[in-house]
Amino acid sequence: MQMTEITAFIQTLLPLIHGEKDWCAWFSDQSDSLHLTSNHQRPQSLEERILMKHLSTQLTPPFISITTSHLCFQFIKESSNKINQLYCIQTESFELVIAGKAATEQQIATIQTAFQQEARKMQLKKQSFQLIQRLQEKQQLLQQQIELYKEQHKVALQSQVNQWIHNQKQEISVTPGVIDLFLQSPTPIAVQSVLDQALQLALYTQIDQHSPITLQEEHIELKATAIKSQLSNRLYTRAELLLDKYETSAQRIDLKKAVITGRTLAEHLEPPVSPPAITDAIKKNRKAIAQAMQQYPDRWPLIRNYLKPLKDLDFQLNLKTL
Repeated sequence: MQMTEITAFIQTLLPLIHGEKDWCAWFSDQSDSLHLTSNHQRPQSLEERILMKHLSTQLTPPFISITTSHLCFQFIKESSNKINQLYCIQTESFELVIAGKAATEQQIATIQTAFQQEARKMQLKKQSFQLIQRLQEKQQLLQQQIELYKEQHKVALQSQVNQWIHNQKQEISVTPGVIDLFLQSPTPIAVQSVLDQALQLALYTQIDQHSPITLQEEHIELKATAIKSQLSNRLYTRAELLLDKYETSAQRIDLKKAVITGRTLAEHLEPPVSPPAITDAIKKNRKAIAQAMQQYPDRWPLIRNYLKPLKDLDFQLNLKTL
């Protein structure tokens, strides 16, 4: 129980019954003992604590005359000479011995009820606070367990990826984004199978066949996109993958309001390549690219309009349809 709350309640209620200056009280709970008046409070002396403990067991309801308890006089001198009544309020949380100007039995009963209600309210408040603390501690523990599991899961995934890389016969690296993608998956992942498929896509779209292979998030997402799309029953062709890759690069350039050319397209690929590498890839896959462009006339609009080799090819295809 917070002392400031109950003492404030006492110093508000008792003046309404006994008058502003014609009362004093001795408050005790499990941790504190105070002597109270309307505008002052101090710790109880040892003698007061002993006397109040005795009075709380001897007082008979509803009250006794102060004249029958001469021991109290030495402790009420600092209050009023009109104090002539002594009674005790007890709740589950505290004891309160009150000395005051005469009050009726009904008034004392009202005070008793008010203090019991206030004590109950404060007890509920205390229990609510303790409950919130327990829930917060439980939440913190749960969060710590989740973070520990994530860390352990990440270490296990990294170990699987490292083992997969070790088993390959070529130089391969996997970006941290791939691990993060695995961690975000709501369902378990067959890591080696997914990496095998990602490697196939990376090899299929690799422009420079002699450079090291880097598996990125896009290789995983391309596979997911292929599965979820309307083309789920048909594998992407090498030409479509190349065109998708070039179109994505063109979109990055377009967002920057820059000019789309072979040079800028090459610079915005991930990883970047040289402009001749793009021209060479288009030449090597010209027939397949032409078929894809004919089959999907509304796809890859940016590179159809701005990448010269594809713009020329698109123009030739349109002539054939006339």
